[in-house]
Amino acid sequence: MMNKYYKIILILPLILLTLTGCHPSKKKDKPAPAPTLTTGENRPVTNPEVLPPSEQPITKSIKLSWDAPVERENGDRLYAYEIGGYEIVWQKEGETQWNSIVLYDDQSYMLEEHTIPELTPGTYFFAIACFDIDGLYSRFTDPLIKEVN
Repeated sequence: MMNKYYKIILILPLILLTLTGCHPSKKKDKPAPAPTLTTGENRPVTNPEVLPPSEQPITKSIKLSWDAPVERENGDRLYAYEIGGYEIVWQKEGETQWNSIVLYDDQSYMLEEHTIPELTPGTYFFAIACFDIDGLYSRFTDPLIKEVN
């Protein structure tokens, strides 16, 4: 059970999740030939399962951005160097499974955006939580709803 004095605050009104859909390729040419792979013995191997453009699923990316929190859930100051990273979760409407990615590195305090690739058309729910260098999580934000067309 997390100690309430060390929970990190991630205030939804301060988090601006900017969502931008990226357009799929506008090429309408013939599908690319199957890639040719080479084994260690230099024998070519081909992948015959390339779908024609009309059967390939159209996917888009969504770019999420946010402001780093400056205080913990108990009101104590949260210094930038104390931020360990973020966890982003998303789910497509009608599906039961949530997807997630944990973002962290030596300079996690500088992370303020991430792109979620390969989303098929539909309605998605996104939420984010911050965690400190001790692994203590904030609550997840209320879900942000975005339509991917």
